[in-house]
Amino acid sequence: MLDDGMNHGGMGHGGGHEMPAPTCKLHMLWNWQIKDTCVVFPQWHITGGGTFVLSLLAIVGLGILFEHLRARQRALDERIAASYGVVVRGSSRLEEEGEGERLLESKALPCKITVPRSQQVQRSVLYALSVALSFFLMLVFMTYNGYLIGAVIVGAGIGHFLLHRELDIPSLDSKGMACH
Repeated sequence: MLDDGMNHGGMGHGGGHEMPAPTCKLHMLWNWQIKDTCVVFPQWHITGGGTFVLSLLAIVGLGILFEHLRARQRALDERIAASYGVVVRGSSRLEEEGEGERLLESKALPCKITVPRSQQVQRSVLYALSVALSFFLMLVFMTYNGYLIGAVIVGAGIGHFLLHRELDIPSLDSKGMACH
């Protein structure tokens, strides 16, 4: 049950000695409330310390999962590019294979590649999942609960630390090195 802050007492709902049902407290301002906080759905109701810790761990896990999806998207794009003879600098997969120098200087590289439909389906599914998860994490942020917001940030930070160890220097240039 959601608590919208309105008193509905005395509306003929029973005798009066009933235990009140736990309610979700909705806040539109920054808060640090733990008990009776609902995370996105009324079914995800934090009722005490145990559900609070489990909720924080779940949200951190979702933040890590978001970064995992981003890493999978990049790895898939690198695999597709490699199938066209385009080698991405800084690819850990290529470093593990011992490719040595990976810069293609003599070959003019295309700026855009039309991807076969099967690979585009894979790219689109990963993209849709990452968008859905990012909006879900935004809704967690919109609880305005400092603990839950912190869990989103910690999860994203851990995920980025674990999964994004490479720095693609050409992508730092807004146009890219090969696309003048």
